[in-house]
Parts: sequence; C-alpha cells; structure tokens
Amino acid sequence: MLPQIFLDACETAQARDFLTRFLSDFPDEYHPYWGLHSVAPHEVLISAAAVSSDVYILLNGTLCAMESRVQNLPFVFAKLYPGAIIGDYELFAQTEESYATILSLQKSVCVRIPADIYLAWISHSTSALLCRLQALVRQLGDQTMSDRQYFYMDYEARCISVLLQTQPASQSNDGSRLLLTREELAGKIGCSLRTCHRLVQHLADEQLITLCRGKITLNDTQRGKLQQYLERKIENL
Repeated sequence: MLPQIFLDACETAQARDFLTRFLSDFPDEYHPYWGLHSVAPHEVLISAAAVSSDVYILLNGTLCAMESRVQNLPFVFAKLYPGAIIGDYELFAQTEESYATILSLQKSVCVRIPADIYLAWISHSTSALLCRLQALVRQLGDQTMSDRQYFYMDYEARCISVLLQTQPASQSNDGSRLLLTREELAGKIGCSLRTCHRLVQHLADEQLITLCRGKITLNDTQRGKLQQYLERKIENL
C-alpha cells in the first residue's frame, strides 16, 4: 500500500491516479528504500553524461530536460510535470550516461527509488511495465510530432521556439536575459546570421522581446505573447 504522505504530495489528481496504478504492486520489503525527495528551485537532479543512481517520480512542481553539451549552451527541449518518471530510460537502454540534464524550474517533490531496486521490481511487474511502456510511447509520439512541427516551421516560428526554450542566464525586474549569441541562435534556427539579425530586430520592433545592449530579454508578458503567437503558427502548419 502506498504511504499516504506520497499521495498527499501529489499536485494533481492525475498524478495521484498514475502513482497509485504504477506502484500498486511495489513489494513491502522494498519500502525502506524509497522516500520523498525535495528539490530546490534551479537544482540539478540528474546531470548529463553522469550515472544516476536513483529513479524519480515527479509528484509536485516542474522540471525541465536540458541539452547542455551542444555549443556549451543549455537548451531546454522538454518540460516535465507531475507523473513524469525520470532516470529509468537509461536503465532500459542499458547506458550508464544520462541523455539530458534534469533541472528543477521551481520547488518540486519526487518519490526517489534506488535504480537497482526499481529495476529489480519493474522487471517482474507486468502491470508496471505496461504502464511505463504506455507512458514512453506517448512521450515518443509527442516528441516525434514536435520534431515534425519544427521541421515545417518557418524561420520566425523556429526563432520563437528556441527563445522560449532557452534557459535564462539571469533574472531582473526587466525580465529574463538569455545567454544566447546571434551565431548560436542562427545555428539552432538553421538560417544565416543576416536572417537571424532581421528576425530578432522584427520581434523587438513588435515588442515581443527586448534588446538590452544587444542581449535578448523576455518578461512574463512577452513570453505569453510569444507562446500564443507560436501556437497560432503551429495551427496553420
């Protein structure tokens, strides 16, 4: 039976239902090895290229998956919400390195299970394996659809997508400053540097971004407008 403290920590009913189904047959003898784990804002939970000794189930808060080994520039390619499982993909793939850096965007709470205990349990649980397989297939489908959308986006939509996913370098009253050079942005968009300059200036002229000494800054209002604009562009693909 799941500890009530786990269920109480769930942010949503959906996360609570998933946790109940997924861990329904977790053996009693393994209970001493699991527990709640609090994650501070902007804390790294798992580092890319490092071995993770634990598997986490997110109950409350938001995490993000970042690619931090390309161009030495952190790039957020996925956000993780309550119900997400982190750290077991590498177990199934039999690799000793994490595919991404997992960072908390806010104070979060997870169930933490040692990787060896998790693997010993789930390899003998058909219900848990099916539940996890369904989640992985949905995740793969969503990612594939996102990749297709990005492929068909025009340069402006790609630019907005990259800006929204880039981890802020610093925060101020004026918004979040992005540590992103024009060369790096052009490389991610797949366009020339000249086209990139034109795109950035157009967004600044429309007040969708702010340029502070050449650096791109976004406040919450601008992020919301960019997200809405991007969603409309995607609908028309």
